[in-house]
Amino acid sequence: MIAEFVGLPGCGKSAVSHAVAERLRGEHLQVSERSFELAHRMGATRRRLAKLRLAGRVGLKRPRAALSLMREIARCGQQSWLEGIAKTLDLLAICGLVTELARRPGIHILDQGFFSGLWSIGFRASSDLALARLVEIGVTCCGRSPADLVIALEVEPATAARRLRNRPGAASRLQARLDAGATNPAMQRDLQAAVRSLRRVRELLSAPEAGWRLRVASNEEAGATDLRAAEIAAGIRSAME
Repeated sequence: MIAEFVGLPGCGKSAVSHAVAERLRGEHLQVSERSFELAHRMGATRRRLAKLRLAGRVGLKRPRAALSLMREIARCGQQSWLEGIAKTLDLLAICGLVTELARRPGIHILDQGFFSGLWSIGFRASSDLALARLVEIGVTCCGRSPADLVIALEVEPATAARRLRNRPGAASRLQARLDAGATNPAMQRDLQAAVRSLRRVRELLSAPEAGWRLRVASNEEAGATDLRAAEIAAGIRSAME
């Protein structure tokens, strides 16, 4: 099973997903956290090489789908052509990771997966994303569904902004703007754009005809990571039955 966490930067995806993985391991289940390891346990050079390897495998195995993904991301527009290339490589790397994990037994927890990649692309896009089309291409690139279960972590935008201000290092574009001294109005505009993009992905996942399994969990309360992890772990076990 592949379980992906989605939510605003600062919502606690990494902390909660890691706590969920630890809880499931405590129940003697086989669990991996490959996206967590890529983001938090590898140096920048190793991480880039690993992503290039994963993206390259998709490009070699499914070149038409990879090219279609590149065209769709280019069509929606990013802030620069370099950012568009980076986002395409990130999404292809996620597809390669999903393909790799699907061949392995156990529960695979992704704190950064395909749907997180979609909302991130939509965040600074100059035109609306064709989400359904991107998901269709993503399924082809992955050779399967990008996730068996999606867990959406909800927090208020103000809570996400406060947590980002208190978090060391710029792990997201929103946090990078905070660190660069973005003004409050600019930060509010960015947060609103992020919320809109995430809402569109959530609407896609929630559509009954789409058939996605979506679980929503609030992570607004500080210091409740263990409780939230216990609830989500129970939901993952239930989804496996």
